[in-house]
Amino acid sequence: SEVPTFGFAVRQLQKRDLLPAIVFVFSRKGCDAAAEEVGTQRVSLVTDPEKLRIMEKLKIFAAKHKEVATEDRFRLALRGIASHHAGMIPLWKSLIEELYQEGLIKVVFATETLAAGINMPARTTVITAMSKRSSDGVGPLTSNELRQMCGRAGRRGKDVVGHSVMMRSRWEGAPEAFTLVMQQPDPLTSKFAPNYAMVLNLLMDRPVEECRSIVERSFGSFLAAKNKQKMEVSADANSELREEVEEAQTVVERVDEEELRVFQKLTERLKTEQRVARILTHQAEDNRKSMFADMLPYCQAGTPVLLKYSSADPYAAQEDLKSMETFKGDPEAAILLGPYDASQILDSTTPDFFVCLSKGNRVRIVTASDVIDVDTESNVVVLGDDVTGESLIEALPSKRKWLRAGVDSFVTPGSARTDQITAGIPALQLPGIPPEVMAQEDRVRHVEALLVAHPIFARDDRKEILRAARFLADKAATGELRALSNADKANRDRLGIGTPAEDVPVAWKDFLACMQCLRDFGYIRDTNVTDVGKLIASINAENPLWVGSILLYSEELYDFGPHELAAALSCVVSDMSRPDIYVAVEASDKVREFSVNALDMQTRVVAAQLGNGITFDVPLDPSMAGLVEAWALGTPWNTILSLTSLQEGDIIRLLRRVLDVLRQIPRLPYVPGARGVDSQLRLNARRALTIMDRFPVSDDVTYSINEDEGLADDDTMALAKNMEAKRDALVGMASSRTKGDVLSELFSDSSSTGWDVEGDAFDSDEPQEAWLGPLGEAVELRASSGWGSDTDNEWGSGEDEEEEE
Repeated sequence: SEVPTFGFAVRQLQKRDLLPAIVFVFSRKGCDAAAEEVGTQRVSLVTDPEKLRIMEKLKIFAAKHKEVATEDRFRLALRGIASHHAGMIPLWKSLIEELYQEGLIKVVFATETLAAGINMPARTTVITAMSKRSSDGVGPLTSNELRQMCGRAGRRGKDVVGHSVMMRSRWEGAPEAFTLVMQQPDPLTSKFAPNYAMVLNLLMDRPVEECRSIVERSFGSFLAAKNKQKMEVSADANSELREEVEEAQTVVERVDEEELRVFQKLTERLKTEQRVARILTHQAEDNRKSMFADMLPYCQAGTPVLLKYSSADPYAAQEDLKSMETFKGDPEAAILLGPYDASQILDSTTPDFFVCLSKGNRVRIVTASDVIDVDTESNVVVLGDDVTGESLIEALPSKRKWLRAGVDSFVTPGSARTDQITAGIPALQLPGIPPEVMAQEDRVRHVEALLVAHPIFARDDRKEILRAARFLADKAATGELRALSNADKANRDRLGIGTPAEDVPVAWKDFLACMQCLRDFGYIRDTNVTDVGKLIASINAENPLWVGSILLYSEELYDFGPHELAAALSCVVSDMSRPDIYVAVEASDKVREFSVNALDMQTRVVAAQLGNGITFDVPLDPSMAGLVEAWALGTPWNTILSLTSLQEGDIIRLLRRVLDVLRQIPRLPYVPGARGVDSQLRLNARRALTIMDRFPVSDDVTYSINEDEGLADDDTMALAKNMEAKRDALVGMASSRTKGDVLSELFSDSSSTGWDVEGDAFDSDEPQEAWLGPLGEAVELRASSGWGSDTDNEWGSGEDEEEEE
């Protein structure tokens, strides 16, 4: 069977009234490509009134956000088609969700993340593959993943039943779909794992004994205890498995372990190479079939062709056609007479039929699949003045009668006149094997030679050895070997053989490991959380110990401007370094020097975690810092996109993670003495929020910064005034006119008091009315005399007093 296209699938859904639908495609590029494929076929799924409603909403969106409005997405949306994935701008995804909920978008091509957490009810869901790529390679869908996607089908209050469609692929069909659908649901597993924030927050209010009681009441601890009980109950029932394992181990020990490993690897490699050879052969066959399907309608009558052999008896009665069978044999030469019912050429749902006269004087009705080769270089065979291809075709039975017969190749005997024509049919040779198939067959033969030359191949018991090794590998993969070992150990413990291990739940072990790691850094003393530990507990990050240690012990942060602070924090909150990511702009020298100096702290944190058996990520990735710094310096959004291969959604997600950390810094608790985060860094974080708070990173719908979180003082004005020069020095190209340029014009007589900016001192006593904030609002100015100045302003003075208290 042919693999259905997305356009065909959507047309069938529309024909059967199964829209709206969500089509799950397991890659971002695949979602966009699928939507474009359907769009190029001029498929429109909406009525004219619905199209007008969509156009109104798109006009409003384009008027407000013209810098992110794209013609391709608008064109598809007007036809009721859209894609939805994490690489898109959140505001556009929000608009697609709104249009879908109103019934204006009929088909959404989305990744599987849409299957959870978003209110987009559909009548039908389409699963386009039964396997997907993950960090561990390509693997089949789990039963729960399939159920999660299928569960989106059916709208409450609108549909009595939901529909789920599974599309076949080149390698997956109905058997694989049936196996996946009939699988039992995957067992529930707990993702509960103690972390630094949990440990600190629990210890601040409770004694250790109560903390342990809470941890052991978790669902993860319950599952662990239940699984342990099952293992103990089944320990005595493993005698048969134990005997099979011991027997297999005895067989495997007949040969050297390394030799067996190499032989297994060669065996698996041979299977892989053979599978690739089959795939290439099928691809070549498909290409040949497609080429002939396009060529045959335009060939002249009498063109020599080479057909697959058919055993159908041409002298059988027409009513016996259903009993005819076909099998493989030597191909036969023939000539093309013409298309059979030429109107079919315009019908895309059925194959084109062609009439051929074989050298054995048989008239055959075939499709492009029956043609092995077409000889376009030789002269066509002359039929004669009294015989034409059309006359022979008209004498054949009706197409309906042939189709009712239901056979693959239709044959009828020729006449005495056609027997004379067959004498001129030339003999054709089989076409050569495609070079890629020949090269792959050479690889197969090479691996076969290596396999035959291996010492184990000469052994008579090699199949027994391979079966035993495969049996042990399967049992190890399913965890049965480990369960058997645990059962044996439990039995030895009950009999007093060896020292039984302390019965400590895994979750509590992880809790104690986090406690010890926090002790190593002085955030916990005995079982009490220190003042600095309370600061760490208030940080909302994947690894608050790492982020908090950077804020506490990296003195370079206090010498940074707001744009440099944002870039430095991006190094420690996100690790997006991949070989396929391109970023054209590097961070400033000070930020790069910070990332080098932070290696010492990263080493300390990693060493402490490994020493306590903890594997939390400790990211230090300066590759994105230049992009963050460029945005903080007012670089336009379209310029940011041109500086990297990251998709829009990834860039926004990175910048929002930086903003999340910046928003927390001013709210961190104060620590007595000089061990905490002082007011200078808190003010700088607020200034960084102000200069980064621009569309589309913040949009007042999916993410926004409160007005009181930012800070628009004279130092922020100084950066705004000189933003263009800094931006050009960083990006290396002239940027378009931005709000930073407008600010420079508004305050052309003022100057900066920070970041080594030249100019006259800003007169803080001179009254200023307002400046235009990042979203164009008027923001009241408050005077300041510079970075780290002894002159207190209204906001910083209160903080200093609180810190002193």
